[in-house]
Amino acid sequence: VHAPLPAGSSLDLGAVENPRSNPTTTAFAVFGAVTPNLCAGASAGAIKLYVNNGTEPLAYSWTGPNGFAATTKDVSNLRSGSYTVTIAGGGQTTTGNFIIREPAPLTMASTVCGNFPSVTLSLTPGGGAPPYSLLWAGGSIALQNTVSSAGTYAVTLSDSEGCTLRKEVIVPAVLGPKIGRAHV
Repeated sequence: VHAPLPAGSSLDLGAVENPRSNPTTTAFAVFGAVTPNLCAGASAGAIKLYVNNGTEPLAYSWTGPNGFAATTKDVSNLRSGSYTVTIAGGGQTTTGNFIIREPAPLTMASTVCGNFPSVTLSLTPGGGAPPYSLLWAGGSIALQNTVSSAGTYAVTLSDSEGCTLRKEVIVPAVLGPKIGRAHV
């Protein structure tokens, strides 16, 4: 009987990921449940190992990005990247390769348009995991916010995984002329 995999994880069979697999083998082998990072740049990834036909005691030797090394069976608090584990026991050795993935970083492009007293700040979110939600410092939740004076306007972008990006949109006291240009 296999334990259920944690939410958001997948069963990693080396280079092939297939969460519906129930691998069976008579050879000394390693399989892993990989938990990805939900936010770009996070260190929340994990790998839970399942060892088949290993003779106890087993010794684990992990390597990974930025000099990562560990000797435990399961590893956690991992940054995105490629991890390798070598397992030895009973005169046998097996190796497993796993990849911790992450989404693209959250981005937020902004434009400032109009003339006082009605200047429109427009945002275009990207990266992360849509759908997005926005919260301007003044309480607005719209992609566009109309302001009546120069200043710095803070906005926070959140994605469906709870990742956030804070940005300040600066509205200068003097706005340049509106110039329209079509690119063909």
